[in-house]
Amino acid sequence: MANLDWRNLNVILVEDNRYMGVLMQAILRSAGVRNTRILTDGASALEELKVYRADLALVDVVMDGLDGLEFAKIVRNDKKSEDPFLPIILVSAYNDVKTIRAAIDAGANDFIAKPLVPATLLTRVARALLAPRPFVRTRAFFGPNRRRTRTPLYRGEERRTQEEQDASAGHVH
Repeated sequence: MANLDWRNLNVILVEDNRYMGVLMQAILRSAGVRNTRILTDGASALEELKVYRADLALVDVVMDGLDGLEFAKIVRNDKKSEDPFLPIILVSAYNDVKTIRAAIDAGANDFIAKPLVPATLLTRVARALLAPRPFVRTRAFFGPNRRRTRTPLYRGEERRTQEEQDASAGHVH
């Protein structure tokens, strides 16, 4: 985190709970971030991105209107997107596997569960900006590589079935 110039970051915070938005802003300010914009829904955040050059977006998953998942999908895939490579960290009190998988499938760089832990928030922001995963494009997905480990680029037709994966790992059903 030492190599990150927190003072010059432009961060967009998309959170429909006013207090949570202010909390995220305060955590970022404690690290030196001075340029933040708080918006209460995904639609207004998309409009803000037209005039505000954000380096990162912290976005709540569950909001009325355009939610965080749809926001991420639009930023990644819309031909009019201001920055399809914008680092996006989705935040939610729902931290079940289904929600986390949906966030990653929407093109998020990362996911943070509420309640927020300041060290976790700052670590994830630094990781998204200093060690970004390469972006991949398939017929159904555009966004950061969903795998955190460094693996050779897959060049096959489709993923192996679970049975094939288990067999190659030495597991028997």
